[in-house]
Amino acid sequence: MPIDDNKSQETLRLRDLYATKVQGSWNHVFETELAYLAQTYTFEADGSVKGHVLLRQRHRVMVNGESVLTDWETIDDDDFTGTWDLRYMSSVQKNVLYITSSGYAVNAVIDFIGVDDNILEIKSPLLINDIIKMNRITTQP
Repeated sequence: MPIDDNKSQETLRLRDLYATKVQGSWNHVFETELAYLAQTYTFEADGSVKGHVLLRQRHRVMVNGESVLTDWETIDDDDFTGTWDLRYMSSVQKNVLYITSSGYAVNAVIDFIGVDDNILEIKSPLLINDIIKMNRITTQP
C-alpha cells in the first residue's frame, strides 16, 4: 500500500521544524557577463506563494573587428501565484519544497536543503542542478 507522504511522520516533523522559518520573502540573483536571473518568492503562512522571475541575456559580438556586448534582452519577466508545502518524499528519500503555480512554469518539486533566519537553501527550480542560497528580504521599519 503506498504511503501518503503528505501526512507521514517525516513530513509532519519537517513542517514542524521548518515551515515557519520558510515563511517570508526570499530572493536570489545569478549573474554572469551574458546572463542575469533574479528569483523572488514570498511564502505565506496560509500555504500561498507569490513570486517573480526575471531572466535577461546578452551576447558578445564582433563589431569592426572589436568584441562588444549587446544590450540586455529580457527573456522572461513574470509574476506568479500558487501554493507551497514542505514534504518528505519517501520515493526519493528527500525533503522537498513543493510549489504549484498558475500562470508560470514554476510547478516544481525542489530539493529542500535547509533554512535559518537569513538563508533558504534549495535546489534551484530554474538553474538545473544548482543549489542556491536565497537571502531573506527584510523590510525596513
